[in-house]
Amino acid sequence: MAAYFKPPKSHLVFESFHGTDKLSAYISEHTFNHAVNIFLPGQARIPRELLEVSPGKDCFYVAELPVSTFIQPHFIHSTLKQGSFFALSHTHHIDTDDCVAVFPQGLLVLSVTKDTYEQLGIVGRSSEFQQGAKFIVEIDLLADSFQPGRKQYERVQWCLTDRLSLTMPFLMAFIPRGSSATSSIPVLQDMPHKELTNKETLNTLTNIQIPSLSYMSPQISLDHSSNEYCSAIDLFEWLGAISCNIDCDSGQPDGFVSAYSCPMPNRVVPLSCNIGWRGVITPQRILQLINILSKCEDALISWCVISVWGFADCPFSWGQQEHGYYMAGENHYTCVLFPQSNQWFFTALGTHDKVR
Repeated sequence: MAAYFKPPKSHLVFESFHGTDKLSAYISEHTFNHAVNIFLPGQARIPRELLEVSPGKDCFYVAELPVSTFIQPHFIHSTLKQGSFFALSHTHHIDTDDCVAVFPQGLLVLSVTKDTYEQLGIVGRSSEFQQGAKFIVEIDLLADSFQPGRKQYERVQWCLTDRLSLTMPFLMAFIPRGSSATSSIPVLQDMPHKELTNKETLNTLTNIQIPSLSYMSPQISLDHSSNEYCSAIDLFEWLGAISCNIDCDSGQPDGFVSAYSCPMPNRVVPLSCNIGWRGVITPQRILQLINILSKCEDALISWCVISVWGFADCPFSWGQQEHGYYMAGENHYTCVLFPQSNQWFFTALGTHDKVR
């Protein structure tokens, strides 16, 4: 007898808006990003201004640390209060393991299993998506009450050092106040650690088909009766193929690798650029990239795209919205930039995520 399973829910949210305020807010709230890809249709080369703010110039660090490191006064004063600090547990799985993150606003978040929660002794809340199995603990490291000698601080310190010492590998990055580039992390100077840089890849695409778009005609419904412009949904799917380096021009119904082809209507352009970075990429750097892209008006095609992938095992995705992995851990976004500060914005979320 055949068994039928209900497919897991996923969310793809589409928005279109004018101006930069809303876009900047969305990007700033998505703290932990491991990959960025920029597609420049009709451009023969990457603009020099874009390369000047390349995430490939940024470094990040890997070190195994006790979680109690992040509550020490030396760390709070030398690092957390001196810029934007990012830390995310590495190689730990959000659905089954203990995961920890430190957000730039000074928020320490622990997503822990039931056993760890009971041993830890710090009050938190049950996970929205794994009730009774995972628990969320939030500690404001910059709160006035969180200082040595105060009741809350002493309780947390005792729980993280004497009651249960949590130690795990972390990915970390630090941007000093007044800068947009990452820098060394003072707290790591006397600790074993590894310094890494974001990896950059660049592809030049020749004679590929590019969908015809209009900001005013996203055509987000499934009704394709109007073929004047490509729909936003078809574009999103096509961009996924471009990011995976799939040849969309030779798609055949019996194609061995891919039968996918560029959506209609489209046009052939001689050259296009696809540049990407992998590592730990800060929201500040992404905002710089978008600012440069919004000023690129000399291209053959009047739009360009930036896609960003969030870490699958981060406790929160946007702002303080809880995040889980479940099937794939999606928490990504794609922004299509049109002239005159017009944008299409796609948000892709998995089953264990809340729609903003």
